[in-house]
Amino acid sequence: MLRPRRFTAPLSEDYPSAADRWFPVIDSVWRTAYGKVLAGWQRDIVRALFEVYPAGHPKAGVLRYQSAFLSVPRQNGKSELSAAVSLMALLMQRDALVIGIASSVEQANVIYDRVRNAVNRTPELSRMLKATGTRGIRGDGRSYAVKPSKDASLQGLAISFGIVDECHLLPLNLWGALTSGTGGRDNAIVFGVTTAGTQKSELLNHLYERAAKAFEDPDTRLGAWIFEAEDDTVPADDTALLEKLRTCNPILHAGLVDPVAFTSMVRGHPDEHIVQFHFNRFVKKGASDDLFPGAKWAALATRAEWPAGPLWAAVEAPANLDFATVAVAAKDGDVTRTELAAWFTQPTVREIADACARLNRGHRCEGFVVDSRNGKALAEELRRRGLRVIEAHIADVLAADSGLYSKVMRDAIRHGGDALLAMQIAGATRKSYGTDGWRIAVRKGSRFGIDAVRATAQAAWAAETQRPRGSVIR
Repeated sequence: MLRPRRFTAPLSEDYPSAADRWFPVIDSVWRTAYGKVLAGWQRDIVRALFEVYPAGHPKAGVLRYQSAFLSVPRQNGKSELSAAVSLMALLMQRDALVIGIASSVEQANVIYDRVRNAVNRTPELSRMLKATGTRGIRGDGRSYAVKPSKDASLQGLAISFGIVDECHLLPLNLWGALTSGTGGRDNAIVFGVTTAGTQKSELLNHLYERAAKAFEDPDTRLGAWIFEAEDDTVPADDTALLEKLRTCNPILHAGLVDPVAFTSMVRGHPDEHIVQFHFNRFVKKGASDDLFPGAKWAALATRAEWPAGPLWAAVEAPANLDFATVAVAAKDGDVTRTELAAWFTQPTVREIADACARLNRGHRCEGFVVDSRNGKALAEELRRRGLRVIEAHIADVLAADSGLYSKVMRDAIRHGGDALLAMQIAGATRKSYGTDGWRIAVRKGSRFGIDAVRATAQAAWAAETQRPRGSVIR
């Protein structure tokens, strides 16, 4: 079992745990609600979180920690673990008040919704507790509510358990407001879950500083469990990268995900994202926000003959149709070849569809990728003309953007050296999306759009992921 690289002792059987008697309940609920139980590493953290002082201690039977935090790379089951401990805390005390906060109410609801679903899917709990989508969970003297990330919303609450998501994005005063709400009472605890942050991560820097002292003091009442890689170096070799990821990602170490797919996913992120979100190490704020480093894109230009494989097209245009671009891509062994096929200023849907039809007549495209949000009218027009349409949803767009980055960094793409595309790439940057992804975005102050960049990314994505219906006629 993978252990945190840094943790508050003992993370062992040295202390009894109040969680032990509740594991059978949580296991039963999770099996009923989600068809599985917590992974071994998650159980270790839950058990450690609810450790109590042993017999003979002046505080025997009291929770050892008044506050604690877990820092672990993204996509390792933080939300599931947080939901399980929140439900456990809700059940442990008859007058329990569980409060959840995050950088936004929407993010705090990620944990809350897992608890709500677990309650509603378990007959015994749904008879005891009423779990709603907006009014919290209440019943039998217990309650669980999500609060805005403002300290004023936490004043006057007698909190028994506070769950804090995304500590690296929150100000220090919110943690103070929650811990004040516990009033220093025995058996009340505030628990944070997070990935590593930056120099500006006020709360998380504070917690790491406190943890450094706690690691040296066995009598501290702060619990800390930090999964992190040993250093910031991102190996160029995928095998070496995988081995490094295994040292700090419990889900990977336990064999719960496909290692090749996981490594490929990580490769689709810039190095500073890999260091922060997958090695779980702090990064400096202000790292380069270039879409690709230096002259990397220019070095991949080529005028070589097109491969004979299936040809895919993608159309990118904003809802107001101020401009639009059609890009094409095809696989050539391990490399993807792409170039721009058409571009427009203030086109009509018909003009774009006419260009796609001409492209199809000349090259028999396997399909046309269209944004599912902005391209409904265009998708309908292309289908009316008998063309195959692939509607790209947000998950596809995120995969396309990170996939383009990965291909460029691995020298796995070639392009036609289009001037429009070069200008747009110079004016493009990366923007975080949700908790685990990023999108290609326009750099602040840029005079160019990014329709050509996004069309290129989505055409390359289609060539990589979509199945052709027949041979391409060239």
